[in-house]
Amino acid sequence: MNTGDRRRVNGPERSVAPISVGQENEDLAKKIKQDIVNDNKRQCGRNLNQPRPLYLKTGLVSEANGSAYYEQDKIRVACAVYGPRPIKKSGAGGSAGTNISGATSTSIAESTHRAVFTCDFKYSAFSCSWRKSHMKDSDEKEIAMAISQALCPSIRLELYPKSSIDMFITVIESDGRNSTIAAAINCASAALANAGIEMYDMVISTSIGLFDSKWVIDCPQVEEDQSDSSILIALMPSANEITQLIQQGKTQVDQVQEAIELCTAVGIKLYAAANQFLSNSLNKN
Repeated sequence: MNTGDRRRVNGPERSVAPISVGQENEDLAKKIKQDIVNDNKRQCGRNLNQPRPLYLKTGLVSEANGSAYYEQDKIRVACAVYGPRPIKKSGAGGSAGTNISGATSTSIAESTHRAVFTCDFKYSAFSCSWRKSHMKDSDEKEIAMAISQALCPSIRLELYPKSSIDMFITVIESDGRNSTIAAAINCASAALANAGIEMYDMVISTSIGLFDSKWVIDCPQVEEDQSDSSILIALMPSANEITQLIQQGKTQVDQVQEAIELCTAVGIKLYAAANQFLSNSLNKN
């Protein structure tokens, strides 16, 4: 006769302690910062002022007026632009100005003589090291607003009255928050150019992180987590104008000036590379 309790789940014959990776991650994080501060070395092998190589391709979305795919190492972003097209809202004149798309659209400026510009930003569920929700969160709305503010000064909205220009940005893979936002701005600017939207200049964005007293360009996620401060800059190189500056953390005034100069120098190089990709796409067409 079997006298065992069928309701009880028998455990394994021997138990094994779980593998702890916390200490290993802490040691790696300390090593990343020490290598940068003491030896000017990065885990990726790049110099402190060297960005990741980029790849840019336009015209991937046939249904859109303009589109672009932007890649920098582990960062992959796609953007589609629709417009100029008639405003969907009814009524004479409709809604005008510059809108930022999230769960709701917030108007920055209202004018019947300017186009409506909307920006929708979304992380893919699998784009980050943690799984993102399919619902739009506050961080994505904040990023959409920052991207729209960076791009609007370059777009000649007054040439498209009573029209809308709608932009949709999708992050396929992310490696560093600020670096991903910078890549999204670059991708969006290329998509606007591909759509034939009149612009004063192409907007190029770069990010930089501070480690003690040393600035590091284009930090991946493992470096961003160890940085003391970070700055993201978007600029129009030909006009020598900054359209967006976002800073996190505390820095000295002279350090900010140094960061702006470094980002501007790197942005000019990215600007030349992006223009070369756009020129090649026109020659192929």
